[in-house]
Amino acid sequence: MAKTVKTGTTTNYIQHYAQGIEYNSASGTNRRVEAIYYGEGRFFNTNTGTTTPIYRTEFSIKDHLGNARVTFTNLNANGKIDVTNSAATNEIIQENHYYAFGIAHEGPWIMNDRPVLPARQKSSATKAIDREGPATNGIAASTNLLWE
Repeated sequence: MAKTVKTGTTTNYIQHYAQGIEYNSASGTNRRVEAIYYGEGRFFNTNTGTTTPIYRTEFSIKDHLGNARVTFTNLNANGKIDVTNSAATNEIIQENHYYAFGIAHEGPWIMNDRPVLPARQKSSATKAIDREGPATNGIAASTNLLWE
């Protein structure tokens, strides 16, 4: 499966999905691994611009419905998760809150100054909500994109 992102007639990038692995290819380049998903989170390639991948391990805490509520990593490799008010040092990458029936809360929570991630850098749970929209029939939207 693949998604092509274009501006007008210009192809910005093509996102490929296969067996829990996301590949990204900018126009005219080979596919590069962007993320590898597993049950507790993902390995995210922070160096997609070159042929040498540098992976960051990201973990997700999920609620009883399987929605990723908090995604975090250990950026400074000190063995603990640091929660700060600085976007450069805060190790909570993404935080999701939901109303009843799967509609996502809007607005800041713990990470008031962290910039909004581009859609292709968000975790699979948030991508699913962005793509499918909130559930409107009273059933929480499914956000499991792990293709196991």
